[in-house]
Amino acid sequence: MKSPIQSSWLLDYMILSLCWGTSFLLMREASKSFGPFLSSWLRVSIACLILLPYIIEKGDFPQLIENWKKMVIAGLLSCAIPFCCFFYALTSLSTGLSSVLNATTPLFGALIAWVWLGEKLNPLRVAGLLLGFLGISSLILNASQPGELHNTQHVIAILACLLGTFCYGLAANYSQKYMSNFSPMFNATGCLIGASVALFVPALLDLPKDWPSWSSTLAITLSGVFSTAAAYALFFRIISKIGAARSMTITYLVSLIATCLGLYVLDESITLIMVASALVVLMGTALSSGLVAKR
Repeated sequence: MKSPIQSSWLLDYMILSLCWGTSFLLMREASKSFGPFLSSWLRVSIACLILLPYIIEKGDFPQLIENWKKMVIAGLLSCAIPFCCFFYALTSLSTGLSSVLNATTPLFGALIAWVWLGEKLNPLRVAGLLLGFLGISSLILNASQPGELHNTQHVIAILACLLGTFCYGLAANYSQKYMSNFSPMFNATGCLIGASVALFVPALLDLPKDWPSWSSTLAITLSGVFSTAAAYALFFRIISKIGAARSMTITYLVSLIATCLGLYVLDESITLIMVASALVVLMGTALSSGLVAKR
């Protein structure tokens, strides 16, 4: 039988995958009316309004002020930069491609842990890194329509996704190294406040000329409540239980949910070679993160 701890993190894992899996649809809809900076600021600020009262009630707000530098850095890496990247990318990329590129987070996480934290990589994990990057290259080439790789905006959108996932991998390792002594809710709230502060000025410069549509407004609200406030509280709780490397593997399930939603809700197209390339990426990240171990 599973222990209560195992059962609790598995339940958190499944709920979080749904929160983040639907976030690609919400971001795509929100990006129609809001720019990437304003969308990102609204998403983290809505989440702040939900989580901050809990921190104040617990009496942890002074500690939040004392550790403001850590929170700003974590907020930039885990929220501000990645959100801006994906909001921008989803204006030109499909949710399926964006979500599979998002699944490279454990790939970068393992590479960063090796370079920065001195975590050992066995030959199997090194092979996973190489396989993952090979899969990314294949996916980019085969998911792009004829001529799109000569389209600067399309290429920049792909690179933006990869920059976002690199920051996610860096954020998870940063959190494990410098913020493990704080509670998951404290870390989540601190990161969101740090991101909100960092994005405030760019958001002011990114105000829309026209009044946003109701669908975009609803999308950004749901994104702030479920895909951010609830999701980040769950994510930091999962990190505290199973560590950064295993926590980042949730992007596998997220990419599956987002791709399925893109197929059935947005009628996005997908080919067999794109599926094969995505499987190569997922296998590479599974190997590199240590999820698949040599027996």
